[in-house]
Amino acid sequence: TTGKQTTNVEKKTEVSSSVTRQTNESPKTAITGVAAAADLRQKPATPRDAANLEVNSPSSSMPPKLEDLPSPKYEELIPLKVEHIHEMREKMLAADAFSQLVGVISLRKLLCTSPPPIDEVLAAESGMVVDRLIVLMQDGDERVQFEAAWCVTNIASGTSPHTHAVVDSGAIAVFAHLCSAPSQKLRDQAVWALGNIAGDPDTRCRDEVLRHNVLSPILEHTRVFLALPALPPAPPPSPGVPPPSPGPHAPSLLSQDLQYLHHATWALTNLCRGNPPPEINLMKEALPVLISMLKHWDLQVQADGAWGLSYLSAGSNDRIQHFLTAGPPLNTIGPFLSADMKVATPILRYIGNLVAGEEDHTQAVMDAGLLPHLLQAFQCQSNKAVHKEIMWTLSNCMAGTPDQIQSVLDSGLVPSMVACISGSTELEVKKEAVWAFGNAAEGGRIDQKQFLVDCGCVKPLCEILECEDDSVSLVVLTALCGLIQHEEVTSPAPIISSQVMDTLVAHNTFDRVRALAKVHAEDPTYSDKAAELLEVETVVLAEQEVAAIKIQAVQRGKAARKQVEQKIEHKQQDEAAVKIQAIQRGKVARKEVKELKIQKDTNKVEGKDTVTISKKLYPETEVAAVKIQAIQFGKEVDAMKESNEQQEAAVKIQAIQRGNAARREVGTMNIKQNNAEGTKKKLASVKVELEVSPSLAIDTVSV
Repeated sequence: TTGKQTTNVEKKTEVSSSVTRQTNESPKTAITGVAAAADLRQKPATPRDAANLEVNSPSSSMPPKLEDLPSPKYEELIPLKVEHIHEMREKMLAADAFSQLVGVISLRKLLCTSPPPIDEVLAAESGMVVDRLIVLMQDGDERVQFEAAWCVTNIASGTSPHTHAVVDSGAIAVFAHLCSAPSQKLRDQAVWALGNIAGDPDTRCRDEVLRHNVLSPILEHTRVFLALPALPPAPPPSPGVPPPSPGPHAPSLLSQDLQYLHHATWALTNLCRGNPPPEINLMKEALPVLISMLKHWDLQVQADGAWGLSYLSAGSNDRIQHFLTAGPPLNTIGPFLSADMKVATPILRYIGNLVAGEEDHTQAVMDAGLLPHLLQAFQCQSNKAVHKEIMWTLSNCMAGTPDQIQSVLDSGLVPSMVACISGSTELEVKKEAVWAFGNAAEGGRIDQKQFLVDCGCVKPLCEILECEDDSVSLVVLTALCGLIQHEEVTSPAPIISSQVMDTLVAHNTFDRVRALAKVHAEDPTYSDKAAELLEVETVVLAEQEVAAIKIQAVQRGKAARKQVEQKIEHKQQDEAAVKIQAIQRGKVARKEVKELKIQKDTNKVEGKDTVTISKKLYPETEVAAVKIQAIQFGKEVDAMKESNEQQEAAVKIQAIQRGNAARREVGTMNIKQNNAEGTKKKLASVKVELEVSPSLAIDTVSV
């Protein structure tokens, strides 16, 4: 995986290691081979310049086949031991074809043992064994040519130095000539050998094969066999009915033809692979054939075609644009993602290469509706290689525009991404999923980041932070920094997500970051990203401290307000109690006054004289007044406890009330005195009148 710099995120391109096909011993009627799972080749040897290669030019025409040449018996073969390589070469140097056949068959069987003694064969006779094989491939009996080509194919299937030894011997030119041989077996073996050479990690071997114009004959024969229909399934035998006799039928893919097609498509795939890939101008002719292979009914042919497309599409933006224009229609490759993983994996790689380009390339893939197919592929494919390719593709989609990120979020793929970074998922799958979250956190909008947080990506990201792969840890730091803070136009400083912060604190993430920062102190990229995340912690802690102080101040203010409210409440309760007591005392006084009035009215009804009632009424009124004064005096005493001002007011009120009472008494006494004086005056006037007129005495007495 390598990185391609963009504005603020990374898109990644991948080129897989080359794989060559190894050979095993097999029957003479069908040459078979087994592809190696991986190629752990070391640094290749530097081949000689093509102009200095000593190549024996192949003859213009093949000699006629010797029909009477018998096959050697087992006891006629040379013992399959390294020390007998010299004898095998001597047989190959013989003039008669049968001895040559015995020599090459013995050598071929020796090279098919495990492990094959390729180094010993190359070193024997100072390399003259390989030189003799090259000569036998050009002239002689067809069977000898075939066996010699098989030997060279097995030698080329070894390590990179072994392949370079074959290239240096001039074998590529001979194999290129054999691609046009009349015998299909020879063509098949030549294609097989060229595929082994082209599959070497050193792309100079591949380029040397292409320089000999072997692509055209391989494509020509591949087209022929791709066009042939498959044999219909044989009907079940009917009891008592003999099978039909063989007769002429339409061309069909027989077993040998299908084997040749497999070898041709595999060799074509190796011609497409390598980093850097071959020039697109050289491979334009192969693109239609690769598309036809993708439509073929055979699974292996489909897989080879898909791998060829994935190898050729990796690279520059111009190359990606060429495949978007001339490659298979994007809306037709979606169903392959849910097919067999042999085809789904390279198709995913092909799609990933396309979205690794510019934004319009990514948009073309999204417009073709391939995101739902990615979700379906993730759900129906359990292979980690498929999941890895899906996550890699999504990581490149997340490196696009915010609208493209939103398309991924709307497709329902985020839960699958979270599942890939959680639990016991393979590290390679986790790595690609982490890249996807990192790119989204760097280039996404605020709402998009919040959506990822709500989907639960922060916790598994914290758990991956201590991964042994430093590159993964660095991407996790990038993702966490992008998710925990975001820029806003209205805010001078980044806004920190409390939700993400709480998760980081709960999982001791900052302690882990500090430990990793110490380990990678000399890596500026790593230390800068760790410092950025730790700075967020410092800012949050400072804000939390300020918030705590504010909370304490608020709590203290609430406590003070509560105390004041309690005092006010107590005061109000006391005032209410005083009022209630005053009301109750007033009610008692009013009741007593009412009773006195009732008694007065009763006395009037009974006809008691005014003087008697007055004598009884005034003392009772004075008693009621005294009681009222006592009630008021009690109010004044209670009020004096509250404040001095109320006490002074109560004293004034009491003085006023006492003055009023005194004035009432004085008024009453004045009235009595005035009445007495008036009575005296009347009596005096009456006395005078009696003295003047005695006749009025009787009337006066009555009055």
